[in-house]
Amino acid sequence: MSLRLEDNLPAPSRGRPMTLHANGKEYTITFGHDPGCPAITVCIIKGDSLLSRQTAACSPHDTFRRALGRKISLARAVWQAFPREQRKAFWTAYWQEREKRTGKKWVA
Repeated sequence: MSLRLEDNLPAPSRGRPMTLHANGKEYTITFGHDPGCPAITVCIIKGDSLLSRQTAACSPHDTFRRALGRKISLARAVWQAFPREQRKAFWTAYWQEREKRTGKKWVA
């Protein structure tokens, strides 16, 4: 029996999908939160199929910051889904799309 990515993590409770083009393909990124624990951010990257699904958990001692949870879970998902050469193109496309949607540039 093989373990699928969908089997070991809960579905995100909500999230508006973001579509972007990188490496000559179209990808959909969805962020959400674990319904049982809103301090866990879930990131799902889909192409033709599910490519990656990763989480970021906020420590009980830290203040929950949605943007930071998204950044960490996306970084983990991108690392799992793409080889090194393709990650830069994916991140560039992500930040361009994010800026178009929000009107804000990312400040680290």
